[in-house]
Amino acid sequence: MCIRDRDVVEQLALPAYDPFDDYLELTVQFGNVLLFATVLPIAPIFALCNNVQEIRADAHKVLTLSRRPAQPDTTRHVHGIGAWRGAFLAVTLVAAVTNVALLVFTLGWLRHLSPAARLVAFLAGEQLALCAVALVVLAQPRLPEDVATRLASAVLAQQRALLDMAAPVGAALRARHVAVCRVQA
Repeated sequence: MCIRDRDVVEQLALPAYDPFDDYLELTVQFGNVLLFATVLPIAPIFALCNNVQEIRADAHKVLTLSRRPAQPDTTRHVHGIGAWRGAFLAVTLVAAVTNVALLVFTLGWLRHLSPAARLVAFLAGEQLALCAVALVVLAQPRLPEDVATRLASAVLAQQRALLDMAAPVGAALRARHVAVCRVQA
């Protein structure tokens, strides 16, 4: 066995890379930052520091501790992060309601209001927060612009190829039709 073959055999023995744990870790961190942003405003800075360090650790994990990713199936298009988008959206919705509740019920600037007035303030703030989340979600494209452009150009290329394949058949059918019309006339 040459050195190159040995490297291939060693790499095949490594476990395949599965991004599930990485997405789960990011979802938990995202939830902690969003859910408690009003209580601990410095949490996003801690998360940023953690993510900078995590990039290096994940790169080491992917490059040395797991098998190389297989060639992707070109017949299947991956659109975004899949089901994790729903998980992030759910965390965002819960965090919007939680932050409004923390602001209304625990901070001192609304303590002079009656409980009924604070409940009304909570419901109004919650609706505003959910509307803000909905606006942000609706403003985001489902596909990034460059991916949509590439998909549209691939579809256009397929249609042109089909038309190019059909052109000789169409010309032959037209010639036959003209010949039949001449014979009938």
